[in-house]
Amino acid sequence: GQSLISKLGAQLEGPVAKRLLEKAGGNPMLIRLAIGQMLDRQVDPMDFLQHLERQPRVAAFLLDTILRDLQIASWHLLSFLAVFRQPLDLHDPTLMELFQNEDSQFDLKTAYQELDSRHLIDDPAHARLHPLIRDHIYASLASDPERLRHIHHLAASWYKTKGGEVLETAHHYCRAEEPSNVADALADQVETIYNRGEAEAVAEIVGEALLQARRDTNDLKLVCRLLSIRSDLLVNTARAAE
Repeated sequence: GQSLISKLGAQLEGPVAKRLLEKAGGNPMLIRLAIGQMLDRQVDPMDFLQHLERQPRVAAFLLDTILRDLQIASWHLLSFLAVFRQPLDLHDPTLMELFQNEDSQFDLKTAYQELDSRHLIDDPAHARLHPLIRDHIYASLASDPERLRHIHHLAASWYKTKGGEVLETAHHYCRAEEPSNVADALADQVETIYNRGEAEAVAEIVGEALLQARRDTNDLKLVCRLLSIRSDLLVNTARAAE
């Protein structure tokens, strides 16, 4: 990937080349398409790469050569993988149960086999999408906010059932716009969050949940709960003054 970047766009500076490799996942065709578009359009490279999955030629490549004519079950699985920020073990029985509860007709094995045949998933025990595929699917989900919130809710419920991933549970409840569930997920978890070095990251999530609670509800008790949790998270950090 790096040698290809050097050949096609020697003028690309280090940070731009690094970002391009990350976004393209090292895929030579995507790197060629991205550099070609940047040179043709003379755009700011970092701004261009920020939303590479939406650039016309790149989006067309993704749709026409990788995602064309996928079965509904495969799109279903892609949607979940695009929402999760961590790799998933598709053999996990609790994950399989989640899919079945969502759609009793859903065939996880068939969906995986199709995605595997298109090289969208390499390892079912450590399943994650190519960065651009993930961004592209997530962007398409954003056009259906209700569906996107629902998938985030399912992801949060799964993490809550599994236990141990408080940050991810809170993150997905926040993306589902369920501030009360964010508060419930973090109750009595401050010490655990501190010990994992996640206090400031979780505090950012609580800050978003606070905005949602103030915007969408008149529940002052919930606002106070979230403020209290946020204070407990920040009190021993460099942001204690807040």
